[in-house]
Amino acid sequence: MVNPGKALGRALIGALFIYGGRNALVNRQHLTGLIDNAQETYGVKEKVPATSEQLIQANGAGMVALGSTLALGIKPNLSAIGLLGMIGVTTAAAHDFWNLEDPQERNEQMTKFFGNVAAAGGLITLLSTKG
Repeated sequence: MVNPGKALGRALIGALFIYGGRNALVNRQHLTGLIDNAQETYGVKEKVPATSEQLIQANGAGMVALGSTLALGIKPNLSAIGLLGMIGVTTAAAHDFWNLEDPQERNEQMTKFFGNVAAAGGLITLLSTKG
């Protein structure tokens, strides 16, 4: 029997990732500088065999695909696990408030960081409930 609350939760969380992934694909040129900076900060620029634009495209496409399968209830646990991995990397790369000096920018990125933490919490909740 399908749990209607869990189905609604999957659809809502899936929609968040579909929108975010689409946004990354459409606005990837705007995000490349952010990813370039993150790669420099974490010292991985030379070790990653893809351009920042390619990374953004792959991440965006993955979010759209996994968000869609989650929303539709197709392999939802596998979708949620994949999205957890993607949101972890995205959050560390794009919302590293701990590296920012400007208080307003730090607060903005901290808000986005904790929004992603809440989305991860929703995914974990979906994974840990039956139905």
